[in-house]
Amino acid sequence: MLGSALVECCAANHVVCAASRRQGLSLPGVEWTLFDLTETAAVKRWLSASRPDVVIHNAAMVSVDGCEREPHAAAWLHSEVVNLLAEETRRNNASLVYISTDSVFNGRAAAPYGEDAEPHPLNVYATTKHAGEQATLAEGGLVLRTNIFGWSPTPRLSFAEWVLKGLVSGERLTMFTDVHYTPIHVHHLAGLLLEALQLSLRGVFHAGGSTVLSKHAFALRLAQAFGLDPAPIVATSIDAGGLVAERPKNMALSTTRLATALGHVLPDVDQGIARFKWEYDSGWLARLKQGTPGPGYRFWEAHA
Repeated sequence: MLGSALVECCAANHVVCAASRRQGLSLPGVEWTLFDLTETAAVKRWLSASRPDVVIHNAAMVSVDGCEREPHAAAWLHSEVVNLLAEETRRNNASLVYISTDSVFNGRAAAPYGEDAEPHPLNVYATTKHAGEQATLAEGGLVLRTNIFGWSPTPRLSFAEWVLKGLVSGERLTMFTDVHYTPIHVHHLAGLLLEALQLSLRGVFHAGGSTVLSKHAFALRLAQAFGLDPAPIVATSIDAGGLVAERPKNMALSTTRLATALGHVLPDVDQGIARFKWEYDSGWLARLKQGTPGPGYRFWEAHA
């Protein structure tokens, strides 16, 4: 999801050497190489051939419970591969950027977390992401902690898409009232990342949105923005969620440090939701999904 946004934001002014397991957006100035990051030799060949000035590692196992079931795979993708990328960027004098998560804290603080707060990961996902942060920082790289939303280029629905589908279909949506976070639209994050690179920022920065709200409140705002009946949204506690991995209840990030460095306030959640809606209404989504989305926001019924 972030990869697609970065490709689009960077292609106009940069040569983009994109790597993935599947073909993404085809744009002028974008060179795609398809392989899996578990293939060490393929990673080295790609970096040697492309010789990038900046390497952005944004791949992740986004299923928190899936990471609990496959801890070795999570450790490789989130942290061990970073050592490989760091080795190659060091050799080529390139910059390394690591996209991390707001889940590295235990969620027991009363206020949004600043960059100086001590991480206390509660699960495999957060533990391995924190290890990736440390490997990046050891190379003098840039770490952005965040929580994104937007449209997925793959058949797997993003969180915002799942909520929208439930609202359109009238499916019951159990939403947590006691989990708070600072979500940011994926294209807004891509723009912030480019600004950070232009300023040669290094170290840890929190790159969330400027709005703190619960998952339940996010769903209600999405319903309002799209003009949909909020009746399917049911309030509940994460304690009743039956989840495998323990998760923090407070994932909110303080973005003051990054806002100060960039010289402007970071986008709020309503701006992000407005962008999310515009991407459907304008026809932009058809290019990402490689098919025309169904009418009435039935985006999952896309057809060629």
